Amino acid sequence: MQDRERLVDLEPQIEHRMALVPLKPTCCSSIDSTNDACVIIEACFQGYLNLVPRRAYPDELLAKSGNVFVYEGHSSGVELWQDNVVWGPAEPLHGFLVYDELKKLVSCKGLSVDYRADTIKVGGLVKKTFTAMIGRVSLHLVAYHTKADGVREPRAPILRRIVPRLGMIPVDPNRLMPWDNGKEKMSWK
Repeated sequence: MQDRERLVDLEPQIEHRMALVPLKPTCCSSIDSTNDACVIIEACFQGYLNLVPRRAYPDELLAKSGNVFVYEGHSSGVELWQDNVVWGPAEPLHGFLVYDELKKLVSCKGLSVDYRADTIKVGGLVKKTFTAMIGRVSLHLVAYHTKADGVREPRAPILRRIVPRLGMIPVDPNRLMPWDNGKEKMSWK
C-alpha cells in the first residue's frame, strides 16, 4: 500500500520531469513508401524505436527535414499533431496525406504575419502523414522532407530485419479527409 501511495505522490514530479525532456524524433529517415512507414511503425510496436511520449510545446521546432515522429494518440495525449508550421491543404498521395509548407508574408509595418494559401514556400518542407491500425490501436506517423531531398538515407541495420505484421492495416487517407460540400475532389495519384 505504501508503494502505491508513493507512486501517486510521484506522479506530478514525473509529469514535470517529462515536460523538461526535449521531444525527439522517433527516427531520422526518408519515408518513400507505405512499406517504409509500416516498418517504422512496426519497429515502434516491437520496442526498437520510441513512440512520441507527449504533445509538442509551442516553442519546440520539430519540423526538420528527415525527422520522423510516431505517436499513439491516447497514451501521448496528442489528438492533433502540431508543429508550428503553416501547411497547405492535404492531398492524398500513394497512401499518405501530403502537405506543402506555405510562405509567410509580413505586412509593411512589420506588425503582423499573414499566410497566403496559394503560395507554397520555395524550398519549404513537405509533411507526410500516415496512420495504421494494429488491433484496436491507431499509430500515426508524421515525416518531414524537402523536395530537394532526393537521396534516400540507408535504413538502420535493425530496421532491415523488421517485417510489418500481417495484421497491420494502413488507414485509407481518404477516410481521414474532411470533404468540402460533400464533393469528392481529391483522388489517388
